[in-house]
Amino acid sequence: MQPLVWSYRFSRLTSEIRHIIDTDIYVALVDEKQNSSIRYIITTTRDIKGDLYTSLYNCLSGHPGSKEIFARISWASESPTIDYLEGGWPVSQSTVFPALYDPNANNCFLGYGGFLDFNFIWFPAQEPGGWNLHYRHENGGLAPGKQIGRLYNEAPGHTSTPQLWASIFLPKLCTKNVDIKARYLKLCLENSGSLPLTLSFQFDQDLLEIGWLVSPIVDATLVLNAHRIRALRLLYPPSGWLEKIIPKMSQLAAIYIDSHRFDAPLSPDQRDQRLFLPTAANINRIHIRCPCLLEFRFQCATLSVTHVDIHRLPIDFVMEFLLKCPNLIDFCCRYPLAPSKVQNPRSILTFPFTLTHLSAFTWSTTRILDRISEWDTVLFKYIHFPALTKFTWWPGQHSFVDDTALALPLSKFPKSVATLQLCAIGIHGPTETLSLNHFLPFTGVVQLHLLHCDYSFVEQAFVMLSQGTDLKDILFPQLTSIVIDYRVTGWQTPPRMVFRPESGKKLAQMLRTRIGLITEFKLVTEFALLAQGWNEESWQAVREVKRDGIDLTIIEDECPTLI
Repeated sequence: MQPLVWSYRFSRLTSEIRHIIDTDIYVALVDEKQNSSIRYIITTTRDIKGDLYTSLYNCLSGHPGSKEIFARISWASESPTIDYLEGGWPVSQSTVFPALYDPNANNCFLGYGGFLDFNFIWFPAQEPGGWNLHYRHENGGLAPGKQIGRLYNEAPGHTSTPQLWASIFLPKLCTKNVDIKARYLKLCLENSGSLPLTLSFQFDQDLLEIGWLVSPIVDATLVLNAHRIRALRLLYPPSGWLEKIIPKMSQLAAIYIDSHRFDAPLSPDQRDQRLFLPTAANINRIHIRCPCLLEFRFQCATLSVTHVDIHRLPIDFVMEFLLKCPNLIDFCCRYPLAPSKVQNPRSILTFPFTLTHLSAFTWSTTRILDRISEWDTVLFKYIHFPALTKFTWWPGQHSFVDDTALALPLSKFPKSVATLQLCAIGIHGPTETLSLNHFLPFTGVVQLHLLHCDYSFVEQAFVMLSQGTDLKDILFPQLTSIVIDYRVTGWQTPPRMVFRPESGKKLAQMLRTRIGLITEFKLVTEFALLAQGWNEESWQAVREVKRDGIDLTIIEDECPTLI
């Protein structure tokens, strides 16, 4: 394929905001053949000699095989490092951000409400749509892309458009910079015309009680444009966002709110936040983390809601999503809290209900001391999800894992469950145990995903999976894949999980009991030293089971291991 001529017009951007902030432009290239490495080609705008278009073209023309180009703008007064936070929105060109995709343009552009400072990803028009816009940074983390403007082939008639201003990310808002960034936000709102908006704001916790949405410089303009907001991501927002401006967002399609406070009160009597979702919006994706939520109003067109991810939310508000959103496809609830308003679950859950389309379900069961175990019992008495293919289970915080696992009526789960994900088993100490035999009814499981589980539990799982002799008593008889994952999203990279040298013998024994049931098996590890630390006995056992009929593949940190 001939090299494309890339032109990215920063003229309006640089000329209109240089007097507000000192802007640096970073451009990085991801090579197709070495797509795990990131290297900067242009460090800052001050290093560009002459026309920006010419500089970009000269840098990129030598790499015609590249498919993705990343650009980033950050304030020179802040550290130009990549920030990571948990969560992400995989998007398609027709759902969450349709306004950011122009099928008639020479090149197709997809937006993504991520955390990188004004980052963008561009794909040539020849490539089909619907990507998950993540790329892997060189230290192993995942970073989401973010649109800041249009990238297109140089052609007559192309000019800057309001779309350049319609996707806005303001990181690290604090008392020192909030007025400066408020002026930039106002500039974006005024120059984006009538286009739907994508906003992503990260507030410092010292702004929780400021009394403004952002600043008096921009609040009035922001309220006037609230109806244009299509996608919203807020970290630690002032209270005015939750109960005053969000209800005005009539075009809202995706919302991400993390209002976790480190000093969050433990008692429901001390909760003080109120969240009112807009009644007219067709929201399809919701992510909420609000442990201090006292009041919740959810009266929007709930038929449109397909993806819900909630973390540390009062359990009575959690039930509203399950009861009011019949078209759910993916529902995730981790660590629900004691109820805020309704104390008796039987006053809400009064009859059976079916989530026909639900294919992925994540839940945390909790013991009696947390005052919400009764909610688990009543919920699983009435809920049905016949299309379920993936079940993810998190034990309740600081719980005895076996006790909370018993709260799951697994015999009522459909046989269609093919992926079982167990999370954070054993991380609170040796008192935590879990017998995989609890999950014996899941006879259709083909993949077991162990996320952030202690190494001793993983090795114990190999032993439990070795028990049994035939289809009637063997655990997960159709199992062909195990994923052991310790990846995290955060500012610091933790040490890799190290397994014992003899763990390979336990894996080999598990596979040997399955000869005749399966013909191939894949073991995938992420951010762990498993096969790399095996002793010779482990390697010999693994090679023998491979020779005897199991086509074994081992992939560690995306690199195949030679057996």
